Amino acid sequence: KALPLFTPSDFTYDADARTCVCPAGKSLYGKGASNVTNGLVGEHFRGAKRDCVPCALRAQCLRIPETTVVRNVAFFRGREDAATETHTMRMQQRLDTAEGRAGPRSPPSTRAPASRGTARAPRPFAAAPTTP
Repeated sequence: KALPLFTPSDFTYDADARTCVCPAGKSLYGKGASNVTNGLVGEHFRGAKRDCVPCALRAQCLRIPETTVVRNVAFFRGREDAATETHTMRMQQRLDTAEGRAGPRSPPSTRAPASRGTARAPRPFAAAPTTP
């Protein structure tokens, strides 16, 4: 029978020092202070290749140890503040304006339209010089 996988509660997380230690006793690298995943703000950590690849606890730590190189773990603090304006929110506000998706119109082009699918105007034929 397979051993149960480690959960984030099996890792030692120090929120004040912003550090994380895996069950094997190795320190993990921080991937950012306030990462947002599905609306949850949390701190993400990642194991080092030099520690995870030779680890004896790999089978308990990774779902697919044959293909996954290092362990990632996240500790969530709660929901994202709704007052924070995201890029997506700003773009939705721009699209909801009177101009909408079309955006500001530029004046019509003065350039001649492309001649796709239409016959070109005949060019004067310049005969190549002939040698006697």
